[in-house]
Amino acid sequence: MLAKADGGRLRSGPEWAYEYKLDGYRAAMRIGVDGTTVLTSRNNIDFTAEFADLAGVLAPALDGQAAYLDGEVVVYGEDGRIDFELMQERRGRYIKHHSSLRRDEPFDDIAVRFLAFDLLRLGDRDLLKQPYDERRRLLESLPMPDPYRVSVVRAVTFDELAADRRSPADFLAHAAAAGYEGVVAKLRNSTYVPGRRPDS
Repeated sequence: MLAKADGGRLRSGPEWAYEYKLDGYRAAMRIGVDGTTVLTSRNNIDFTAEFADLAGVLAPALDGQAAYLDGEVVVYGEDGRIDFELMQERRGRYIKHHSSLRRDEPFDDIAVRFLAFDLLRLGDRDLLKQPYDERRRLLESLPMPDPYRVSVVRAVTFDELAADRRSPADFLAHAAAAGYEGVVAKLRNSTYVPGRRPDS
């Protein structure tokens, strides 16, 4: 599912939740019942070899359950912020490495991290028709055995912001100051619509 521009009007009200918008490579992480992990781009390009150190991180904690997570592969710079230019530099290095005589050696010179923001399947349960709040609840309940390689993107509801006397605009300003690309507002009762840019 793809984000839709807000036309300059940040959505507001108790029916909305907000997440940081990340500047990396959009990716799906699919984990089979046997623990096999496959990472693919939104165009279904296989990223697994390129981000091999992310494969297998979650599988042991899922106790044989399959899972399908939507998220972003990112690189952090020395300042602790997500750095897309460093990610592109890493990709260039990976392509050069992959076509060299050393291609069978591990490639891990720049660490990557998978930040999950949605859960589309867990075990035998297809979650596409479940509301965002339920998908998010299940995502946050997953054990994260190595949060430096795989973790969940922070999300906050309108009500949680209001309880702290903050607004969505405050959250957006904080995101910008922290170096994020922006904020994604998500309708809390919305389903997941693959390949679309819905108003939700």
